[in-house]
Amino acid sequence: MMKILFLWMNRKADKLLKIPMYFTVVGTIRENKREIPPEILDMRSRSVGTSMYCFDQAKTHLSYKTIRNTCVVLLSTFYEKPNINEESGKPEIIEFSNATK
Repeated sequence: MMKILFLWMNRKADKLLKIPMYFTVVGTIRENKREIPPEILDMRSRSVGTSMYCFDQAKTHLSYKTIRNTCVVLLSTFYEKPNINEESGKPEIIEFSNATK
């Protein structure tokens, strides 16, 4: 049985990964957290609609540039590959997060 929890902290995701159950984490992270790699937050060199992934063991960080000077950062332990929805052009992590709010 898979349970989906929405957490905003990277440390809590690490704790959940150590539990021998099937907990997954999908949620947004504020941009001022030190756990986020600085390369993911660079918005000047990227065009609108682009996404950047960072993989760290069982965690996936996603940075998606929605509009000019705005970036959405998400943490996921559910998705392990950078899948893009062909219909909308958005990453599946964002589609899943928006659908389960």
